[in-house]
Amino acid sequence: MNQTFKTSQGFTLVEVIISIAILSVSSVVALQLFITAQNLNTFSRHSDIASVLATNTIEEIKSYDDLASLFSKTSSYESVDDGYRQIIYLDVNFQVSDPTSSNNPSNYSLNTDLTSTEQLGLYHIHTSVIDLTEDKVLADYLTAHYFNQEVSND
Repeated sequence: MNQTFKTSQGFTLVEVIISIAILSVSSVVALQLFITAQNLNTFSRHSDIASVLATNTIEEIKSYDDLASLFSKTSSYESVDDGYRQIIYLDVNFQVSDPTSSNNPSNYSLNTDLTSTEQLGLYHIHTSVIDLTEDKVLADYLTAHYFNQEVSND
């Protein structure tokens, strides 16, 4: 009795295992690409918000003709050696937060420096937004503005 076996039309176990392994590796690579894209998207969104905050701060400062009117509206500037400094702490949603609060921690800081120059009334305005959790600068802007009168450092 000579029986011949017909060739079957299915896949062997080895072929199935190899195809599952290839599919698994390609799935892991695709998942890593999605995670990287999501992280870059989040960083880009935070950088955009930080840029808007920094440029709005600069434009608000430049809207004042003199430092006295700026300081009458904003009391949070402190006098430093060569000008004035303001640091505003922000939470994860870029809202003003208390840096000493444990309920609403500060994730970012909006730093503004007004530095006097040798020319009377001309100040450099340096504004930056820093991610405090990663110690990374998200936005950094520098410009100059002329104020009509000097304010004495008290």
